[in-house]
Amino acid sequence: MSRSCVIGRRCGANGPGWLVGRHPSVLEGCARRRVCFASSSGSGGWYSRSSCCRWSTYISVRNCGTFFVYKL
Repeated sequence: MSRSCVIGRRCGANGPGWLVGRHPSVLEGCARRRVCFASSSGSGGWYSRSSCCRWSTYISVRNCGTFFVYKL
């Protein structure tokens, strides 16, 4: 999962999500993290920084050493 803004209508989604902050360490176990979702700021394909986090939710993330598991 990206850790920086992915603008809307990319990656096959109208509102792709990105992780706010860092991924947890292995020692943290399952951690709660915020995910923001971007969206278009208007017609014509123009995107602004303000549309980078139109809405958000919290998910669970676990670091399994060589990969991450996300409970969406």
